[in-house]
Amino acid sequence: DPMPEPYRAALETPWNRWLQTRYASQAALEKAWNVAVEPLGGELLRDGAFGQGLGSAWFLEQHEGAKASATVAKDGNGLRVQVEKQGREGWHVQLSQSKIAFTQGQSYTLAFRAKATGGRGRVIVGASQAHAPWKQLWSATAVLTPEWKDYSFAFQPSAGDDNARIVFSNLSAAGTDFGFANVSLRTGGRFGLQEGERLGAVPIFKKSGYGARTEPAQHDWMRFLWETEDGYWTGMQRFLKEEIKTRSLLVGTAVGYSLAPLQAKLDVVDSHAYWQHPHFPGKSWDPANWTVRNVSMAGDADGGILPELAFRRVEGKPYICTEYNTPAPNSYAAETFLLSNAFAGFQDWDGVFAFAYSHRSDDWDSRRISNFFDIDQNPSKLATLPAAVAMFVRGDVAKAPVTKTVPVSWEQAIERCMREGSWWNLEAFGLKKTEAFTLAAQMRTGESPAAPEPSAATGTASPFSWDSAHARVTVNSPRSKAFVGPGTGEAVALGDVTVAVQGWAALALTAMDGRDFHTPGRLLITAVGSVESTGMRWKNAEKNTVGQDWGTAPTVAEGITARVTLPVPASRLKAWALDERGQRGKEIGIRPEGAGAALDLGPEHRTLWYEVEIRP
Repeated sequence: DPMPEPYRAALETPWNRWLQTRYASQAALEKAWNVAVEPLGGELLRDGAFGQGLGSAWFLEQHEGAKASATVAKDGNGLRVQVEKQGREGWHVQLSQSKIAFTQGQSYTLAFRAKATGGRGRVIVGASQAHAPWKQLWSATAVLTPEWKDYSFAFQPSAGDDNARIVFSNLSAAGTDFGFANVSLRTGGRFGLQEGERLGAVPIFKKSGYGARTEPAQHDWMRFLWETEDGYWTGMQRFLKEEIKTRSLLVGTAVGYSLAPLQAKLDVVDSHAYWQHPHFPGKSWDPANWTVRNVSMAGDADGGILPELAFRRVEGKPYICTEYNTPAPNSYAAETFLLSNAFAGFQDWDGVFAFAYSHRSDDWDSRRISNFFDIDQNPSKLATLPAAVAMFVRGDVAKAPVTKTVPVSWEQAIERCMREGSWWNLEAFGLKKTEAFTLAAQMRTGESPAAPEPSAATGTASPFSWDSAHARVTVNSPRSKAFVGPGTGEAVALGDVTVAVQGWAALALTAMDGRDFHTPGRLLITAVGSVESTGMRWKNAEKNTVGQDWGTAPTVAEGITARVTLPVPASRLKAWALDERGQRGKEIGIRPEGAGAALDLGPEHRTLWYEVEIRP
């Protein structure tokens, strides 16, 4: 919305050329856009002037130790909200009114006056359910200034609900003094052409005002953006390949920042994802004020971030993920690349990139974790890479037995952008997140893509199991086994290998050169839990931030207690704890267990990985 010159004109000029090409006259434009105009209806809010203060209509929510007060302004001009103690998240202070009924597809206009002094003025305004699961129906950002200013947002909620609410959130900023007045919510507020707009002189649509336009006007704006972006990508591709004879594969940008059907016109489709990306309740990328939710993704009921990645793949195009990570200091980060690579093999992707090896230009041996993303000093991630690479690059986790292909026409893609923005995926076309763990997913794009033939099962059961009931993930293939999640000491069978884990762990077994866990060769056992720098200080009981107290060298790692039972007699086995370079250290004992042998892992071995040799 605040796009400055000359960029605004650079977009506005082709926008008006596009409209002049599409419509022969002002009358034709008016006829197309002024369809289903909705004037403003009756008021839906109670006490929008805050004359009754709090309690009857409006409520000031304070969560997790945040403290704020609200008083009716002495001059009668609205409500004053003073934040005295900041919460850990922006939503820990919010002003809301509930008992509002929203209808899906209906247009609404939210208008208010507001100001903010003494601190942060970036407020999230939105509509959401007023009951669990508190689903968001619409949201936008209002940047408040020290002076009173009028704000207006038109929107259509993503779903209907009989008990919803209007919320002013992200208020949790210590020392900030907010003012709110004349809050109004009314149905309608959709129009085609505004006063003064004419063919050849229509301003670009602002995001804040987009919802106030009629559907034909919205569609034209989205179609113009689509064609403009399409021209950029295909034009650059032609220039690079035909004029300067570039021979490399071309990748545009990650799906979400652009649309999958547009990126599919290039050589490779890319995507990005982070499990529990850092959240900054105050200033963006503030090194002292941030949170990273400290939860595991393994077995998450919604599949974590993996289904979103799977549902952006395009049929017939290489698919890669060039940014993937679980930001530090998440205690479960050892699961990161075991889960992503096992899933990538299951979905038949073509590449997964860790973001990032390092952002530093020196200090290559700091021996401590000092930021969210660098993995070069993070043993919980580095130690798991050999096992993760075997699962994906070596192909130990085979492709899903069934592939589901969903046709998505260009018109449907544009329509979806009108409703949800650019971050839609195949869930918007009927796929359920849980299906990402039973089948491979892809979309078929084109102007009018044909309906695909049903995919027949290959007859091979997947070695990859997403177990939401136990909050764990297992891998069971001839050359790779894994257990990621909480263990109770109970034995879990992974084919002819069993593991019994105490506590949460990322445990992987990899046949390095043998064809399975019977034949002669070397086995790598990786056992990783929580890892952190010495003296790293958690700021709260939730362990979701350390501020700037990342700690010092050396990094310390949790020793995992587990028992691994192999289907080979003890007389054919030898085992060692490995040092940090993967070289054999102290030999550890193996004892007979039934027809096989058992190996006990534990913190006394002071290692994250072990080698087992199967002899002829």
